[in-house]
Amino acid sequence: MSTSEERLLKYASISCLRTLTLIMPPGAPYHGFILPYSIRVDEFTCLPSDYPVAPKLHLLTHTHSDHVHGLSSKSFGHIVVCSQDAKQMILRHEVFDERTMFEHGERAEKRRTFKHLKVAPLKRIDGTVEHGGRDLLVRTLLYIRTQLNQVL
Repeated sequence: MSTSEERLLKYASISCLRTLTLIMPPGAPYHGFILPYSIRVDEFTCLPSDYPVAPKLHLLTHTHSDHVHGLSSKSFGHIVVCSQDAKQMILRHEVFDERTMFEHGERAEKRRTFKHLKVAPLKRIDGTVEHGGRDLLVRTLLYIRTQLNQVL
């Protein structure tokens, strides 16, 4: 198989994946809430203004594209509880086209989709902190009971 055929096959499989992603229905029942609690799971989009409940806790179960709706929005500013693996995958996530452009030298730096969820503190040359950072992704250990009011 020639190099051009390999590239074509690679892009064809990617376009099939994109098509499958578009077929997946967005959203979850009850806007992602676990009723009757104010816990929202795998749904990070804005709620309708007349929605009666505001989320007190956001949970991310895993990082499939249909479970992270709204997390890429720069205006999202809530704490999200997730596993350590999910946190690492989210913070390393790159769109395929962006990664390819970086690898071919068309981008000077990597563009991480969710980098706004963890921002390092801005330090001056003398070591003082100009503003504190933030980390909206709070990891919790799997299979270990966690008191969430201590995490948040």
